[in-house]
Amino acid sequence: MTIDFEELDYQKTPLGEISLRRRAEPRLHGKIVYEVKLGDEFLMSSLFTTSEIQLARLGLAALEGLDLDIVVGGLGLGYTAAAVLENPAVASLMVIEVMEPVIDWHRRGLVALGKELTSDPRCTLVHADFFDLAGASGRGFYPTDPTRLVHAVATGSTRKTALFTPHLHSTIWQTNSIPVVSSASGPTIPPTTSSPACWKPYSSLPSLT
Repeated sequence: MTIDFEELDYQKTPLGEISLRRRAEPRLHGKIVYEVKLGDEFLMSSLFTTSEIQLARLGLAALEGLDLDIVVGGLGLGYTAAAVLENPAVASLMVIEVMEPVIDWHRRGLVALGKELTSDPRCTLVHADFFDLAGASGRGFYPTDPTRLVHAVATGSTRKTALFTPHLHSTIWQTNSIPVVSSASGPTIPPTTSSPACWKPYSSLPSLT
């Protein structure tokens, strides 16, 4: 069956009306494309996933060892999360998503990577505001275990400045070796120092493509 266009889901949320669409792209020989709209604005498309994938690979490339615990801020269409789970060194992945329908789409298998993510026992999808959790003093990402640390935190949000404060760096992660990566205006990775002023711009790092 040929799919020209199909609206897979439509829900009202506190942030507006969100919809998931699937269509065939004739310029790419009928390639199936998934798109998310919030109101009249396009939020994401499966046509453009390179930055999401590299976000995960850059963050994990800065780490050593096994049994890594990773947090991703924002689920989207699942490409950052899937790239994290490709790494066998990852022991656990928490994906924090503010839009509950987006999590629902993955659990229902409405998006391409939904079944892959929800069937992986390392992956947990959490409905919450990433920045609320990151900014809660003394709470961290695990409310029942606020002292628990993670090895890397990645977010593709343009609100990345909320991560770049000494307060968050010292009270949320409490370590001087966790890379915090953001795809907004170029990923950044801090070296082994707790000073945000020493973080290196993506342009100075080797390409992983």
